[in-house]
Amino acid sequence: MLHLFVLLANVDITTTEPYIDYRSMGTRAGIVTISVNGNDFSDTSTENPKYLRIRMDKGTRLAETLVDLEGSATLSEPIDLAMRISGMDRAKIRAPRDTVRIIRWRRGEGELWLEIRHNSSTWIEIDGELTFPNTNSRVSWTMGRSIEKDQADVKTDYENGRSNLPANMRGNEAQHTFFMLDTSRSILAAEGLNRAQEFDCDFFVGSRLVRTALSPAGIRIGQQTNANFGSYYFGVGMEKLPVATIQTLASPLDLRIDAYNRWPDSRPVTLEAHTLEGEVSDVFIRVAKPGFNQFDILNAEGTGFAAVVVREAEYLEVGGYVSSKSGHRFQLIPPLHATQMRFPLTGSVESQLWLSVFNSNEETSHVDLIIVDQQGHETVVDRLELEPTMSDRRHMTPHLDLNVTQNLVVRSDQPVHVNLTNQAISNENQFWLQSISGKSIDR
Repeated sequence: MLHLFVLLANVDITTTEPYIDYRSMGTRAGIVTISVNGNDFSDTSTENPKYLRIRMDKGTRLAETLVDLEGSATLSEPIDLAMRISGMDRAKIRAPRDTVRIIRWRRGEGELWLEIRHNSSTWIEIDGELTFPNTNSRVSWTMGRSIEKDQADVKTDYENGRSNLPANMRGNEAQHTFFMLDTSRSILAAEGLNRAQEFDCDFFVGSRLVRTALSPAGIRIGQQTNANFGSYYFGVGMEKLPVATIQTLASPLDLRIDAYNRWPDSRPVTLEAHTLEGEVSDVFIRVAKPGFNQFDILNAEGTGFAAVVVREAEYLEVGGYVSSKSGHRFQLIPPLHATQMRFPLTGSVESQLWLSVFNSNEETSHVDLIIVDQQGHETVVDRLELEPTMSDRRHMTPHLDLNVTQNLVVRSDQPVHVNLTNQAISNENQFWLQSISGKSIDR
């Protein structure tokens, strides 16, 4: 859905409005395009720039950092936004590449800042004369898309001198500008009056410390201009189930994520690492380029996790695997998600059979672990009580009778994610693993 909002006679904002997860630490909001059809920035220069602040409502925060990169030699590495002309065929873009740029976009903050730093009187050229945008020659820039979408959209214009950049760029590298939002502590709702994710758009002059302040509270915003009207929405809250749950093993192996992207443009992937106690210990936002992608999700200390919940992966195929120190790769079968599941039990005195259970529900789940013998007799060997987003691992080898055929039945009052692995480790370089397929027996 596309929406158009008018700031004033010469500046417009257009947004798209996708459904976004109302309780996520990384959900993708819409696309924002700002267009100018007048000489609103005639008094703008590198010494006297104008600033545009985009501020989310409802307590929503940015979920990733795009400007102020960790390890950067400077405090801020801006992203230059591609400016393009629509309308009159004779018009060419003459605005320098750094005319409009993102100068602040930090994870955990509720706002981002753009800087406009060159006189709009010289943005375009018509019949050899420099002039400003008008209703027949609008100049616009867009945020919220993949690199590939940006490149496809401006390719022809850039080749014909009607765009000042081939994509949104940081230095010589194209840069995505996905609006990845953290709504986990917001008041965004899946229904009712708080469903719309909105932002305010305000222009300022004389702002200071935008790039260097430790937090937005330290920014001296300067004088607000008259181009500040209303709020604009670019997302609608809804409850979204996890795309996938990948449970880790009772082993020292490194967990990694596969993501196959069959589309021609990059897509964001949000991964939440959960502890056994159900707490989110870290969040990873990755970009899956077209084709096959592999992501390492170990944190800085190299600590593993009980489960990884894939929250955002738009039409991607996502799975998990582990790798040993010798380089051997073991693919993990996706866990079953049901209230009743059956697994064949196999093992040996040299191996260990481990069961992992993850509760993705918003209520406590009660889970029975049942051994079924050849005659169909059931024996409850364990009972689990899992709080929301909590995981548990149970060593099943002590319950095995290696001389007979047995099955494990997992029975829960709510659908839970379950996987079963048979694994053996002789030392850190010698490892084998069998990921055991199960069957849902829900009735």
